[in-house]
Amino acid sequence: MGFGRAHGQKNTWLTHTASIRTLDSLIHAAPTMALRSNDYPHGRIDSLLTLPKNLAAKSGDSLQLISEMKQLAIHFFEDLAYGNKAPELDFVGVKNSVKDPKLEAKVEAAWAGNSLGLLAKSWAMRSPEISKLFAALADWTPENPWKKSDLMDAIQEYRWLYALQIKQNIILVNIPSAELEAYQKTRLILSMKVVLGKKERPTRTLLSRFHTLVINPFWYVPKRLAAKELLPKILKNKHYFEDNQFQVLNAKNELIDPASVNWKSLGPKNFPYTLRQSTGCDNSLGLMKLQFQNPYTIFLHDSPEKKLFQASQRYFSHGCVRLEKPLELGRWLLGKNKIALDTVNFSPNRVNPKSINVPLKDNTLLLIWYPKIAFNAAGEIIQNADIYHKFPEE
Repeated sequence: MGFGRAHGQKNTWLTHTASIRTLDSLIHAAPTMALRSNDYPHGRIDSLLTLPKNLAAKSGDSLQLISEMKQLAIHFFEDLAYGNKAPELDFVGVKNSVKDPKLEAKVEAAWAGNSLGLLAKSWAMRSPEISKLFAALADWTPENPWKKSDLMDAIQEYRWLYALQIKQNIILVNIPSAELEAYQKTRLILSMKVVLGKKERPTRTLLSRFHTLVINPFWYVPKRLAAKELLPKILKNKHYFEDNQFQVLNAKNELIDPASVNWKSLGPKNFPYTLRQSTGCDNSLGLMKLQFQNPYTIFLHDSPEKKLFQASQRYFSHGCVRLEKPLELGRWLLGKNKIALDTVNFSPNRVNPKSINVPLKDNTLLLIWYPKIAFNAAGEIIQNADIYHKFPEE
């Protein structure tokens, strides 16, 4: 049973004086756990502790007191478990992503067993990253490269991240470091470099779920990009379509002859066609793309421009995430169904290979985020560069 227990057990919230005192002590000590005492209205606890136990249990507003006590305890322990400041994201496509349906029962059991202190200790620093951030906070001096408030915010964000990781597999794209990590819950499986959006076309931050792996994808060029960047090239090169394996689709999604179009009459405000690049290794999306819910028409995908992964500043795309090791990531996402990739002929000489959609069924999460404080390969705390100028000026 959860908090809606039988009437005979309700008053345990008022008669367990030791747990009331522990909660009061925890709230007063909240700053030592990177929380703020003022976030938890605990004035009623102080008044309750001055009442004799029998009067507290029998007082006329005991039901109200019980409700307040429960909600206060839940609030405090939710902040310990999930953090009270999730990262700011442009798009969140996953609801209740960190909620633990057993949290209330765990708090209630700790209340009845007078073990709130142990529960708080186990939840305050639940990951190596959070422990390292606490250590940095304890050793902080004004000469540190980060502010105290940055460490506090990072602790909340990594609490939120850990709450995500312990429930499901997750792929984490760190924009400032231009790197990707794939986790089987909290275990790192794969890491790689990525190429991300240019400063004028930044990759958006989001939380979503993968739903489809596409082998040998077509590239449907966004119309704004087609009109602004490809149209000038088409006007300069009459063989542009043949040279780059592009096709033209009309408003009915029918293939038409590029020669039938008066390209000189088109522009950014008048471009009624869709340009599609044929499948194959020269395709801008490469051999594979990963689709997930988002409003920005972006993907994670392969790239024929492998040399870009050697750059120290890897921000060359129009917003998509280009993968250094796409097939390795695809095989991991497919799990037992990885034969779908292993049996495909990826010969560079193949022309217009068939495009294949493979559903992804394990609901792996994708988090593209922009952390101010992160960790390098050695597990050391670092302050990320502000590539897109998102951090407030000091």
